[in-house]
Formats: sequence, structure tokens, C-alpha cells
Amino acid sequence: MIRTLHTVGSSTAYSPCSKNTSCRPGVDGMEVDYIDEILKGKLVCPEPEGDGKPLSVPTKSVVIEDTLDGMEADLVSDLGFGEKLAVVYDLNTKEALGGRVERALDSIAKVVSVELPGRPHADMETAEKLAKETESADALIAVGSGTINDLCKFTSACVKKPYAVFGTAPSMNGYTSVNASITVNGLKKSLPACAAMGVFLDLTVLAAAPRRMILSGLGDSLCSSTARADWLLSHLLFSSKDRREPFLILDRDEKILL
Repeated sequence: MIRTLHTVGSSTAYSPCSKNTSCRPGVDGMEVDYIDEILKGKLVCPEPEGDGKPLSVPTKSVVIEDTLDGMEADLVSDLGFGEKLAVVYDLNTKEALGGRVERALDSIAKVVSVELPGRPHADMETAEKLAKETESADALIAVGSGTINDLCKFTSACVKKPYAVFGTAPSMNGYTSVNASITVNGLKKSLPACAAMGVFLDLTVLAAAPRRMILSGLGDSLCSSTARADWLLSHLLFSSKDRREPFLILDRDEKILL
């Protein structure tokens, strides 16, 4: 069983570590949870591997539980998003979790329902439509995985509104990323986006995702070595900032996966 609750400022944060979570040995042999340390701004990767400075992220809350059923309203309410929330999903993710989230949030806010038609694509045209459909909302609540998360985080950045995400599949590792993969004139680009203020993962829902999506997520995680090479090449060619900390954090988990 994995039960992890990480919320900045929470007095009741519960985050026991196991071999399946991103932890490392700490003082007196106790395990230290990376997610908790990062959210609180306490994780420091010492030199020479890191720059000796604590890592900081805009995300306020990461909650991973066997089930989030009955917790949805409280999780979003703690983020202070306002009185009108746009819940964004497609037909499949509505059935998996979106309908439940929508009903739960109806008790704390006015809900704007946005169902993306067919099999949505994360492109500029869809993002522009999403911005219009959520114009009256104070924040966006994404219910989905790669495509819906990318659309919501990119749209949020464009309209300067916060967003949170309820994941429906472990199909990629970008739930907390500040970049979005958006197709522009037929070419997929990584564009600046908003970080999710809250990332909420119901393990029962994720486990029920199609097998191909679960395998896709495993592949995404294992590709970080390629990302490391790309990042280093960008640093050498274009003098972009190079940081090793993200890969050091993943090192232990990668060894388990491999």
C-alpha cells in the first residue's frame, strides 16, 4: 500500500515512505521523502552534484492515495482558487474520474463543465477554444493525463489563471512540469506553461487505465537519461543553465525500474 499526502503548510501531512516511493536514507537511518522536501523548499543537493541551493517549486500540494473518493472538494478548496471552477475532461476521463470530481466540486463552487470532443489534441487551436470556454472561471481543474494536462497548463499560462490536475493515467511523467507539449502549425513544441498548484493521483483510477497508457508512462520515465543528454547538449551549445538535481532525484527509482 502506498499512501502519500504532501501539502505545504499542512499540520497533518502524512507521508510514510516505502521502497516504491521517492525517498532516500536520512538521519539515523530514517527515510526522507523527496516530494515533501521539495514542496517545503528544504531539498538541497550538495556540490559538486548540485549547486548547494534548495530546490523550489510553485506547486503547493501533491496528494497520492489508494483512493481520493470523498476528498476531492477539500483538496481543491485548500488551494483557494475562487468561486467558479472549470472542470476539463474528455469522454473517457469523464467516465474514469471527471464526473465524480465535478459532482464533488459542485458543493464548494460554481462548476463550468468543459468536455473536449472526440480525441482531443494538444494544439494551439484547441487551447484557444479552451481559453474561451473557461473565460468566466477563476481556475481550471484538469481531469486527465497528457493531452488534457498540457492543454490546461498551457491555457492557464496564457490567461493567467491557476490550475490543478486530477490524473487519470500514469501515461507520462509531466504532471508537475512547467512546460507543455503543444502542436503549432503541425510541429510539436515544448512551450512555457503554468505549474499545477495541486496534483492529485487516485491510485485506484490510475491502475484501471488502459495497459498501453501504463506502459507509455514507464517508457516516459526511462527516457530521462535521454533528457539528461539533451539538457547537457543545450548547455554546451547554447549556454543554457545545466542542473543535475532532477536526475539525481530520479536515480534511485530508475535503478529499481531497470
